[in-house]
This record gives sequence, structure tokens and C-alpha cells, in this order.
Amino acid sequence: SVEGGVLLGWDAPESGASEVSGYRVLRRLPERGERSLSVLVSDTGSSETSFLDVSAAVGGELFVYRVVALFDGTAGKRSERALVRYAAPEPEAGPVVRSVPEPGSEPVADVVLLSGVLGVGSQGGVSPVMSGFSSWARAGSLSPRSFTLDGSAVRVLVLVEHAGGVFLATDQAMGTDFVLDVGGLEFVGSDSLVPALAVRGAYWWPSGGLSWSDGDTVDAELRVAADAVPIGVRGAAPLWAYFDRVPDTHDGTDAFGVRLRFGEDVDTDAAALRDGVIVAAGGTVTAVEPATGSTRNWTVTVTPDGAGDVTVFVGSGLSCADPAAVCTADGRTLAADISVSIAGP
Repeated sequence: SVEGGVLLGWDAPESGASEVSGYRVLRRLPERGERSLSVLVSDTGSSETSFLDVSAAVGGELFVYRVVALFDGTAGKRSERALVRYAAPEPEAGPVVRSVPEPGSEPVADVVLLSGVLGVGSQGGVSPVMSGFSSWARAGSLSPRSFTLDGSAVRVLVLVEHAGGVFLATDQAMGTDFVLDVGGLEFVGSDSLVPALAVRGAYWWPSGGLSWSDGDTVDAELRVAADAVPIGVRGAAPLWAYFDRVPDTHDGTDAFGVRLRFGEDVDTDAAALRDGVIVAAGGTVTAVEPATGSTRNWTVTVTPDGAGDVTVFVGSGLSCADPAAVCTADGRTLAADISVSIAGP
């Protein structure tokens, strides 16, 4: 950083440099909770390989930049990430000499562990929709899905967006901090929480702006910094839940059942779920029973009020003291609202 902002410098593409019409500058502020790169400058309009970000004004703030070469408006590949912590100049009595990176100097490149394509699939009969790749549900694809980290082979088992979060599951824990880049959205390993999954490597982030549809193909990359640090201690992820075994329709008269599944055991009972937690619009929750020998899975019986659609709903964002809340024994609440609609006759 220099007085007046952050000065970026990069090398022109090795091939086609004479055809570059400008550059697109992307930026992310991870310490403000930004998980995706945004366009700082859509087109510099010049083949010059430097740019001064004068909007960087907060001392000590971390910025993440990437640059894209433009060829008459057509975008090339993104550059490696550059991480800059802005040092705001302090008032001084006299002039001071500051070191400025030479234009064309490059940041130390990240080490790419996996670079491939995510084929988005979904698991049928589940609400909210689980989209992405899951070897457990045999949904979607990821190619390649294996890489080597710290001398150990690691295989990706799950990469999905579901129930308010992004889940990454691997057969080996990753002790080194990493960045998962999916379709331009970046998820940092040390920012993740630990979901209740029976795997050695389990990572969860809030979904943010991520949006996939069944059949999409999305670029996926997993990388570590050349000067990578340990991932550190992470907290537990929020509770998540979903519905499955959902009928396509109801007949307007007879009761029907759906199954409510939580990611882990919850601190509640059938009566509390029936009378306060689970709400049915267009019908009445008449019974809730454990589906297994734990408090994770429940069979919910609903009687429709008539021929209209019935929506079954469980809300989030509530205090554990609220009768409509569902929580784990240690006080973690539901990550996101969940609902499912059953069409009438």
C-alpha cells in the first residue's frame, strides 16, 4: 500500500498481450464478511499493468484482489489472488520514503490443490433442495475430486448448498488453511464452522449469495497460500434441518405424513414440536412421533383443512426460550427457515 491507496501491479498475459484492451479489477473485503469478489473497475480502458485503488481508506484492513485481462471486452482468465493489508499513512512532520511495488511484480502464487468442474445435481424428495455434489446421495459430480495436501491424499465426498449453508466434506481433515472458490465465490477454511457430519474433514459456511440450479456446471478450485498457516480451532456450525419423504399431493381430507430431519440431536420432544415448532398453513399438525431412536428424525402427521395447498414450516432466528424455537442442547439454533408445500387435489 502507498499513501493515497493500494497500488496494484501485474504482468500482462504471456500470450496475446498486444491484444489486451484493458483490465477488470475485482476486490473482496473478507473482514467485512464479503465472501465473493465484486467488480471494482469493469474496464481500465488501458493496457497499463498497474492500478491505484484510492477507495482503500481504512488502516489495517485486508483486501483481496484479482485481475482479468480484457480482449475487446472479452474476459480472459483471472489472475492469482493478491492479499494486501492497507497501512494508512499517519500524520508526520516531514517527508518519508515509502517502498512501492514495481509495476509488473507479482504476489506469491497460491498453490492450487484442485481445479475442476462441479456438475450441480440435486437429491430428489428433499426440501430445502440440496444442490451440488454428494457421493452419499449420488447426486451431481465433481471432476477431479481428489488432491494431495501435506503429503496425504484427500478425497472430496460432499460439496453442496443446503438448508442455509455450504457444506464441504472430505475423507481426511485439512490442517492447513485453504480457500474454496466455487463460481467466483470464495470460502476460507479458517472462516468455516464444524457441521455435525461423520467425516474427518467437515466444513460449513453461510450460503451468502450462492445460487445453483440442477444441471449447472460451475468452476471449482481449492487452493492454499504459498505461506499457508494452520486452519486453527473452529466452532460448531448452527443446527440445520430439512424435510423428506414428502408426498406429491394430498386429497383434501385424509391426513398425510412427512419426515422432519435435523442434522443432529435436538433438545426438544414431540409435544413441543407439535404444539409450537412445526406450523402448517392450510392444515393442522395432528401428531409428531420419533422416526428413530434419537431426537434427530421425526414423522410429522398433517391433516389438510381442505383442497388447497398445505405448507409445513419451521422457523429460525428465535431465542431458545421461545416455544417456537428448536435448538441443540448447547443452545445452537436453526441456521435457516425450512418449509415444504404439498399440492392439493
